[in-house]
Amino acid sequence: MSETNADSASKGKSFTTIIVAVIAALATIAAAYLQYVRKPDEKEKQFTGRVIDAKTEKRVRNAKVTLEFQGAPPVIYTDSEGIFTFPLKEETRNIHIRVDADGYEKFDRRIDISAKDEIEDIRLDPARPASTPEEQTPNFMERQSESSMPAAETKGAKSET
Repeated sequence: MSETNADSASKGKSFTTIIVAVIAALATIAAAYLQYVRKPDEKEKQFTGRVIDAKTEKRVRNAKVTLEFQGAPPVIYTDSEGIFTFPLKEETRNIHIRVDADGYEKFDRRIDISAKDEIEDIRLDPARPASTPEEQTPNFMERQSESSMPAAETKGAKSET
């Protein structure tokens, strides 16, 4: 009787192995179809840009890029090389782009892409240091010393000796 249980256990393992192999084969066929057989919409093009520091020319990674265009993804972040890519429709001529990155001024412009075939460089200016409260108001110590100064004597007043 123990041989029957062992036979059924081995048949169950081989059945599971066959199912896993069939699933793997179907996944491979689906991936091949999506990659090689299905053609992208021929009316699509891509807008590729590179975000760089305007002074140092270093590439800015993880910058938040927003394109205002119908059908565009809402937000894309730059990769480690500062590059981003948006899919666009062929008839797109102008785009409105916004770029936000830590330590930089915001970039907000309209760009004509009708005749561009190369990567668009977006140059970000480093952010200006934020003013501190001390720079915005007179120095607290100066105000204290001015208010605690004795009043000036008036002319002609008699002094006690």
